[in-house]
Amino acid sequence: MKTMGLGKCNILKKRQIKIETLRICLYMKSLFLGWFEPLRDVIGAEQELCKEGKNRTTYAPFFDQLPADIMAVITMHKLMGLLMTGGGHGSARVLQAACSIGDKLQK
Repeated sequence: MKTMGLGKCNILKKRQIKIETLRICLYMKSLFLGWFEPLRDVIGAEQELCKEGKNRTTYAPFFDQLPADIMAVITMHKLMGLLMTGGGHGSARVLQAACSIGDKLQK
């Protein structure tokens, strides 16, 4: 029986890594798309309430400075970054997340 050469083994290894990386990227993209629309819609609804002056006086003047879709993308991106660097536990402190997202939205 013939054994596989080192070159062939390396080619197959690179191919496998490429396939797995593509699969993970597609999965993450589907997760983000599944979260994006509901988050965008909630932000948009909250922006409407702020415009109507419905008991949101503390943050209302600032909450509609960006379109809802941009706010959703920034929020998701920042939160995922915090979760991925949160000490290996897959969690982030709520206050840290809120402050970090708020800082990013202000820039």
